[in-house]
Amino acid sequence: MEAAEAGLVLGGLNALGYALSGGDEDKERKVLPDERAGWIFGFLAPKLIRMPWNDAHGSPVFLDVRRFIPVGDIFDLGQTHSAIPLLPVAIPGGPLAVMAELIANRSQFTGRDITKEDTDTGLEATLKVFDHVFKAMAPNIVFLPGTYAFKTVMDAGTGKTDPFGRERSIPMAVASSVGVKLAAYPRDVALQSIRLEHNAKTREIHQNIRALGRELNRNGISREEFDSKVAEQVEKLKKIAAETQKKVEE
Repeated sequence: MEAAEAGLVLGGLNALGYALSGGDEDKERKVLPDERAGWIFGFLAPKLIRMPWNDAHGSPVFLDVRRFIPVGDIFDLGQTHSAIPLLPVAIPGGPLAVMAELIANRSQFTGRDITKEDTDTGLEATLKVFDHVFKAMAPNIVFLPGTYAFKTVMDAGTGKTDPFGRERSIPMAVASSVGVKLAAYPRDVALQSIRLEHNAKTREIHQNIRALGRELNRNGISREEFDSKVAEQVEKLKKIAAETQKKVEE
């Protein structure tokens, strides 16, 4: 099946999923992680197709179909967490990539820190490093303890969510381990992630403004430069606030 035909079929299945589940597409999709909220190639079909049922807690269930469409995930820049947009095929792998992640203390897969420098004890940091290396190097099979697939099945049905806000039942976890990426996306978890991201971004911008104030006080920049750069930061704050409000409003 060609990409265009697959897109039409998947788009129809998504419409059917919403018709049968009674879900509100706008409300559900606007709180999805940005990397999963969009469309394949920007227009072909949603990256996540709504299933015609909810999980046991009433959360919407989605199927990630990017790999079902020919080259559907090859041009998906949202899957990477590099400083500059890179195609997934351009992201290095193997032992050298794992070593680079450890040096940078950042996972390519989740985009998050491997260890918490300020709060992890030496033992906690060591265990996290070993866990990261093992998961990166071991085959991701459901019967091998310590792998992502094994942990997903063990966590299934307990209320735990992964770094992307997904929650799975045992059948969904088993299906995911063989490439059928089914998962529920609880709204409360999504909203919490949105608010945490909002707080982190605003905190960073306020730090930038304080740094500009320090430069001004030490005559590192002129008043005109200070006013201009602070105005830019304020505009960022307004944009972030508007984007967050749009996502969390009912």
